[in-house]
Amino acid sequence: GMALFNLDAVSVQVTVEDAVDGVVFDEARSLVSSVNVADYYDYCFAPIIRKTEARFENLPPYVNAEIRTRIFNEGSVAACGNHVIGSLRTLGVTVQGAGFGIIDGSRKEADDFENLDLVERAYRSTASIEVIVNRMMIDEVKRVMTARRAKPTVFLGTDDFDATMIYGFPRNWTVVIDQYLRAVLTTDLESLN
Repeated sequence: GMALFNLDAVSVQVTVEDAVDGVVFDEARSLVSSVNVADYYDYCFAPIIRKTEARFENLPPYVNAEIRTRIFNEGSVAACGNHVIGSLRTLGVTVQGAGFGIIDGSRKEADDFENLDLVERAYRSTASIEVIVNRMMIDEVKRVMTARRAKPTVFLGTDDFDATMIYGFPRNWTVVIDQYLRAVLTTDLESLN
């Protein structure tokens, strides 16, 4: 799989080419979002919203293939903060109630007259998720989460929202074996930047 973070672009194209089989994967994704377009007026006058993350989970497993990522931006230079490629692991199914937010490093100070001095600084993304884990996977979940505790990893809370995709580490986690056939993994994730 592949994940791209902090994108400033219009679209992303990923191709996988094998020396024997040729191009085995070619997918382009638009980063222009239509979430704020409800009618023709919005289409013409609403601000253009661009997604800042993209993921490709269906790259074919070719050993010596060449993976090419193209990031396009109309009228300006495209940018990508992090480009991560690696193998995928499914630990379980995320339950409803996953949360996300930020840890803000900005400074907000008031003087004696309550005039605010705002200094915008970096922030880190966070997510809190609960995952239903199959009984057979309990020991493997412990091994994976322990191994990834201080190694940058892409975590995806749910396929439905990119906001739950974190490139970082588990700040803490617990597994509760609440039924014979399953357990619940609860974790708080924190991004690197």
